[in-house]
Amino acid sequence: MPNRKCPLCHSTNSHLKYQVDEFRIVMCQDCGFVYLANPVQIEDEQQNYEAYFKATTLSEYVEDSSDKNMQLAWTVNEQRMEWIQNHAKSGKLLDVGSGRGFFLHHARQRGLDVQGMEISRLAARYASEKFDLRIQICNLDQEGTFENEFDVITMWHVLEHFQNPRTVLDSVHSLLKPNGKIFIEVPNLQSLKFQLASS
Repeated sequence: MPNRKCPLCHSTNSHLKYQVDEFRIVMCQDCGFVYLANPVQIEDEQQNYEAYFKATTLSEYVEDSSDKNMQLAWTVNEQRMEWIQNHAKSGKLLDVGSGRGFFLHHARQRGLDVQGMEISRLAARYASEKFDLRIQICNLDQEGTFENEFDVITMWHVLEHFQNPRTVLDSVHSLLKPNGKIFIEVPNLQSLKFQLASS
C-alpha cells in the first residue's frame, strides 16, 4: 500500500523511519514532517480507543500511589501545571485528548476552570464519574463545537494522533481568547528510543 501524501505540504516524497506492527511512520523528504503513512480509517478510531481504555488496568490517581505509573503521571502533571502557571494563573482550560481526566483533575485543583475533549466514550465516562469533569466526546479530525473561548488549551501527546494536524491546530487556535496560550507535547524523535528504532 502506498504512503499517503504529507499532511503538511502534500508531497508524495517520503521514506520509512519506523515500523510499529502494521503501522509505517515516515518522514517527508520535502518538508521534514514525520507522520503515520497508513492511519486507520477515522470511523474506526473510536473503536480502537475504546479497546485501549477497556484493556488498560487502573490504579487510584493520587500523589502517594503505590503504582509507579501513577506516581509518574502525578509528577508529570505537576510539571505541566508549573509550566502553564508561569503564563496563566487562572481562567478557562481545554484539554484536547483528555483521556480519563487525570490532568484536568490536577488543573482544577490548581484553580483553573476546566473541560475536556475526548474520542473515547469509556474514558470520558470515567473522567465524568470519577472526577465530575465536563468532557465533550468528539474527534477534531471531524467535528468539535465549543461555545466558550479558552485562556489555555493543552494537547499532551495527542497532536500526532490526528490525521490532519494542521487543520486541528487551526481549529484549536480559533478557540483561544486573545493572548491565550496553547501547550503541546509530542514524542521526541531525537530520543534514544526512537534512534534505536530508526530505519
